[in-house]
Amino acid sequence: MSEDQEAYSLSPPQHVLDDMKTGPVKFHRFKEIALKLDAHRRRGCHSCIHNEDGHRHDFSSAKGDFLPSETAQDNPNGHKHPFGLYDVTVPRQIQPTTEEAIPLHTDHDHETPSANESLDEFDDYDSAPVQRTRDRDIDLGNTWSFDGYGNFMLETCWRTWIDYGFRLKPRFFSMFSDDVPAQHSEHLLPITKMVEPSSNDTESSGSSSSSWFTNSGTITTSDNSIPPITQISMPDQPKLVLGLQGMLDEAGPVDKTLESQNVFVCGKDRTGEFFLVDPSKDEIKVPTHETSISPDLDSLIYVTHRVKFRGAMHLHLLPLMGSRAPFWKTNHVTVQVLCPPTEAGSRSHTTKTYTLNQIPHTHFGQLGAGAVLFNVYVFFPRMIQKHQTRNFMLNMLPLPVQDLWLDSAIIPAAREVFCNDFPGTTEYVPWSLEQLRLKKGGGHGPKTLVTSPDCLLRLQEVLHTRIQKNPDLLQRFGSFFFVVDSRGIKLLSKQYTLQSQPQDILQDIFPFLDLAHMMDRQHGELILDLGISYHPPTHREPMVGLWKLAQVCTSYNVMGARMGRTHHVCTLDGYGGKQAPMGKVRRMHTHLLSRSTYNLVFEVIRAGGQVQYLCSDADAIKASDKYMQACQTWKDLFQQATCKSFGVREEVRGSAAAILDLLHIASIKVFFLSFCLLHYK
Repeated sequence: MSEDQEAYSLSPPQHVLDDMKTGPVKFHRFKEIALKLDAHRRRGCHSCIHNEDGHRHDFSSAKGDFLPSETAQDNPNGHKHPFGLYDVTVPRQIQPTTEEAIPLHTDHDHETPSANESLDEFDDYDSAPVQRTRDRDIDLGNTWSFDGYGNFMLETCWRTWIDYGFRLKPRFFSMFSDDVPAQHSEHLLPITKMVEPSSNDTESSGSSSSSWFTNSGTITTSDNSIPPITQISMPDQPKLVLGLQGMLDEAGPVDKTLESQNVFVCGKDRTGEFFLVDPSKDEIKVPTHETSISPDLDSLIYVTHRVKFRGAMHLHLLPLMGSRAPFWKTNHVTVQVLCPPTEAGSRSHTTKTYTLNQIPHTHFGQLGAGAVLFNVYVFFPRMIQKHQTRNFMLNMLPLPVQDLWLDSAIIPAAREVFCNDFPGTTEYVPWSLEQLRLKKGGGHGPKTLVTSPDCLLRLQEVLHTRIQKNPDLLQRFGSFFFVVDSRGIKLLSKQYTLQSQPQDILQDIFPFLDLAHMMDRQHGELILDLGISYHPPTHREPMVGLWKLAQVCTSYNVMGARMGRTHHVCTLDGYGGKQAPMGKVRRMHTHLLSRSTYNLVFEVIRAGGQVQYLCSDADAIKASDKYMQACQTWKDLFQQATCKSFGVREEVRGSAAAILDLLHIASIKVFFLSFCLLHYK
């Protein structure tokens, strides 16, 4: 191939170049120039908000809002610049316990990973701007402010989605000590003798699910929802106690009657008197040998600065659409981020911990297909920020920022890798985001680009190089890292025997993963979920299992978990589920991260990843048609489920080393006394 042909293969065809002069991408190049000029002005003297000629910008008449916690501080140069991001510390609520937590071995010394952490060889820390808040609205004041249609060349998001100076350490992903996990088997579903709660505790024992008090008096709550000094007069405890089947009998065989409404809405019997609900009246004692136990691996989370697979990955080429980020709530996985320097030329040694849902991110690629799908996300810690006026972290990248990442980083890097390293692929690689959108047309067209393992490794190298060579345009995307996430693997893992050689079996289940590489904690942190399900006998009548919250909370206290959240089954305060993370010291010791306990009857209506089910709270308040339809849908779902049995489930999240080791004893650690089986018709 000649040099002219080689040059042509790296650039768009002539008709595309002609369209760029008059077509829809006419001002794309000018927009990049505007972003570079804006970056130069923001950088200034690296210690305050100055322009390049040394004159300080006057913000006294500028429009815009600072962050609520914004203050000013004098630096050694005599300039004034605002502080960086603020942090709000939520007071820790300590859950009262009647059981002492498992004592930790004092002879097990934990050391945080710190070896070979050279900032010079890992992240471009010297390029970090001085700690600051967002700039106020500043008129650009240059010839690139408007495009040919009279619109602003730079959207308002570019004032805030900038490089704030956060950087990464080589072992930023490490959540546990470098030691092997200790006492993790003791912390897996610990069993203790239940201590009966006092009469004025809101947590009921397994023998009663009533929320009534024997006498009027002060209410004490564990979640501080009602102040301790509040006096609420409660009626006398009802004399009638009904089980769940008793409620059905009291309501009668015909639905939508006044009697059924009084029973299920008002909690009154046919005489108009209140009654207590005690599901234990319907409890069925099942022999231990008839309860089947099935361990599995429920999810996989891998945090790393470089992804490496054995199979092909599909690279995303179009922006992530939607109203929320993929990690919109915490999964208790954290990373360590170096804070920005406080002075020009200095280096910060302050490290701050962020959960994944607090860091801006978008999709990067995916592996697998169907229900067994591994998503790869890219995170940008340099743009960590809070909302201007509200106290929450921003994690969803605006569309213009995603466009810049794809159009100036991903697509050019992919084109360079394919054209230079893989002959014969030039015609199949897009040359711009605009071309992809035009080609996609009415929704049909390429959205991903398949990459081999070697191509993916090369692509990451080129991405780092492009960001370093174009700091004014792409520096905000530097320090990026990846998270591999899969949440639908439990059904597949249940079809394998994981108790013996779980790592080899897991590699066979997912051949496209490089499990040996992922298990090496020098490369990243691999987090797994161990699930243990308890199922009623299949040869008996349909049953449903419910966790007894009193015993569950006791087990959590013995485990040393934090307060967490309790989820009640309907209005039954004594039955439901619980979720809670481990404390930092105990997490470092055991390599266990969090625990979740829930009832499998939830699977009747569960739809993974949804925030609301069938209708919103507003629809329910208005009693709209959508709400009425949702009620009918739920009714149909539960009626169809009456011929099936549902058990209960435990999930423990921790390091791969701890979880794979616990698979050997998962079937032995049984917590039978913490749930009851109910027969329903």
